[in-house]
Amino acid sequence: MDLLALVLAAGEGQRMRSDIPKTLHPMCGKPILCHVMDTVGGVCKQVVPILGHGKDQILARLGDIPHAVQDFTTGKGTGHAVISAANALKDKKGAVIVTAGDMPLVTELSYRSLAQCVREGAAAALLYDIVDDPFGYGRVIIDRRGRVTGIVEQKDLTEQQKGIRAANASVYCFDIDALLWSLPQLTNRNAANEYYLTDAIGALARAGYTVTAVQAQDHDEVRGINTRVQLEEATRVLRSRINREHLLSGVTMIDPRCTYVDTEVKIGYDTTIYPGVALEGETTIGPRCVLYPGCHLRDAHIGADCALYGAFVEGRIIPDGTTLSRS
Repeated sequence: MDLLALVLAAGEGQRMRSDIPKTLHPMCGKPILCHVMDTVGGVCKQVVPILGHGKDQILARLGDIPHAVQDFTTGKGTGHAVISAANALKDKKGAVIVTAGDMPLVTELSYRSLAQCVREGAAAALLYDIVDDPFGYGRVIIDRRGRVTGIVEQKDLTEQQKGIRAANASVYCFDIDALLWSLPQLTNRNAANEYYLTDAIGALARAGYTVTAVQAQDHDEVRGINTRVQLEEATRVLRSRINREHLLSGVTMIDPRCTYVDTEVKIGYDTTIYPGVALEGETTIGPRCVLYPGCHLRDAHIGADCALYGAFVEGRIIPDGTTLSRS
């Protein structure tokens, strides 16, 4: 069975107030979009980003990778984006994950759970969360049997539906044949004049297909990034996850809240890191080192049993047993 992913990354991201496309803004050493693609790529054999605004900048960063392009002169919305990538699904049998390029905190576990629902016979599965204040989210309508009957976007909610707390995370897995059947059903007859992918869920449910919902294990998974405030909040969550993994691997951090470690950094066991240390790029640190406050390492390779006192090291190899002070 084929399992591939479409990553929606065509939006302009005006609220970032930047010349840089939203999904290229960095988080812990990698662009937002790269975090999404790497995570879903751990589950899927093929990952196809759907690009639009900032396409050339994104391709300059990611390289000439297979991608689809959303043409905003012919429509807009998440449904239209997926229609734009329909050729990537041609002759494929199996399942396709559709996820948002600005949601880097969704985990492999959630992607695998959605795919498993489709493997077990669902036409589609979606990720949702129970949110105290779901304003801005589409609401997931779930019947008494636990099946999804539809999703209603914020702009189209009735007064009664505004009380629903099941918030759509905009992360899905579809049986490919079912998705291709549903796409021609989409229209832009709604308050935003957009083609909603959420309408594909309703179309499948009305036609008698099984649509299931998977609740996020962690509230942070459903965080989208539209502003720099939200970027900072998401980065803080990601940094905490990274630091936790190092702690579980035998690294001591005196105060993880004040320790800044990029995604690709590798740290040996029994190394102690004091507050105010920043480790960037592809830095590697051997076992039994001590990094005192103010150390800043970028693409550096530190041997075993080293002690660094407030040092800045970039692109250098530091031999085993070295003591290095601020230069």
